[in-house]
Amino acid sequence: MIRRLLLSLALLAALPALAQEKFIVVASTTSTEQSGLFGHLLPVFQKKTGIRVRVVALGTGQALDLARRGERIRRRSRAAGTSSTL
Repeated sequence: MIRRLLLSLALLAALPALAQEKFIVVASTTSTEQSGLFGHLLPVFQKKTGIRVRVVALGTGQALDLARRGERIRRRSRAAGTSSTL
């Protein structure tokens, strides 16, 4: 009885962690994104790892600077006028 209760509590405690989506952000050049390469690579990567990839297409200099700084990316939603951090 106590074992079941402890197991139930452990499962309930783990639910928030299970609900969070795992993802990474890749800064890339616009030409690579427009080439369709990510459309072929990312579904295979996600299927094998369970990790989603969000691609941010920038100019070459911007992508390199962003990667060098390791900065979080703020993305603005045009429709809603809101922003979110990736």
